[in-house]
Amino acid sequence: MRIFNKKDGGIIQLIDKEKMMEWPPELPLIFIEYIRNEKLKNYGSKAVQNEVNKYLDEVIKDVAIPLMAQGLETNETEKKIALLERIEEITRKKTDMAKPVKPYLEKLTNDKNSKVKQLAEKSLNNFAKAAKRKKLEEMRKKMKQLEKDWLADKVTDEQYASERKKLLKLQEEVNA
Repeated sequence: MRIFNKKDGGIIQLIDKEKMMEWPPELPLIFIEYIRNEKLKNYGSKAVQNEVNKYLDEVIKDVAIPLMAQGLETNETEKKIALLERIEEITRKKTDMAKPVKPYLEKLTNDKNSKVKQLAEKSLNNFAKAAKRKKLEEMRKKMKQLEKDWLADKVTDEQYASERKKLLKLQEEVNA
């Protein structure tokens, strides 16, 4: 166990990296994202949060990426397909969790096995969709300001219409 001491005398226990090496390849990524998204804000001081974050970065570098790489570079097609199915599911729900695996997925798009190739491409498509959703969100924020400026006659009708058209096209792409 890895132990972090809080200022109030409490402790935070996280599983050790060596134990994680026994886990299925995708589990360390899920664990890291769970701790960062659900638990980290409850750990008190910024110093403790920074320590935990530093440890989680070590886990990514020392455990998660090597396990995923090992699983994706194996010659056992069944194991590779099972791992790719789980990765595809992760990328569909929370794309950020699988970012470290993206280079390996790109290599697998040239795999001889059509199922492996298909699953890698699906996962990469999920990354592309997530990027478009992020861009759409940014564009919506920009449009709110542009609309205010347009109503205040700081922007011409043509400029507003042009930006609005871009937003609608991007919405169509994301929803397709």
